[in-house]
Amino acid sequence: MDAIDVLRVKDSQLLGQLIRSHLSFIIDSNFDFDSIEPKVTKRKANQTYSSSIFGSNLTQEDLTKEGIFRKSGSVLRQSELKDLISAGITVDLTANRFTVHDCCSVLKKFCSELPEPLITESLFPLFKHISQLSRQSLSPNHSQHNDKKLTALQLFVLLMPAPNRQLLL
Repeated sequence: MDAIDVLRVKDSQLLGQLIRSHLSFIIDSNFDFDSIEPKVTKRKANQTYSSSIFGSNLTQEDLTKEGIFRKSGSVLRQSELKDLISAGITVDLTANRFTVHDCCSVLKKFCSELPEPLITESLFPLFKHISQLSRQSLSPNHSQHNDKKLTALQLFVLLMPAPNRQLLL
């Protein structure tokens, strides 16, 4: 458990305040941070979340395949994969039984069926604000702009509820 997780367990409100404060310095704008009320859920000390998709990491080769979220793959294999996951059966994705397109299609379907979006309604204005920041507002230097925007997005992810955050990581 890293320092952020320890603080999340001990004082989630303080963590939220620190993140919002740091974000306000990075984006240096008049965004109203009081308008967002992120749901910072306390994580139990022994609670862990998986950091992989369906229990398996996508490889660099998988990520370089064309259209992993655009091409659909086999509907039959997707149905089988979804049934296995719904039944709680561990699926070995390295056995090449399912393609990366099958896995991504099932993940995309899962995300579309969530009761609440990954980026919650309360956090969406902040996400939109960060994504629309112009280069001039952050820094005249292109690499500094990218660094600041990346840092702002990383801090934004920390404000997300734990299950949403883990699905993105």
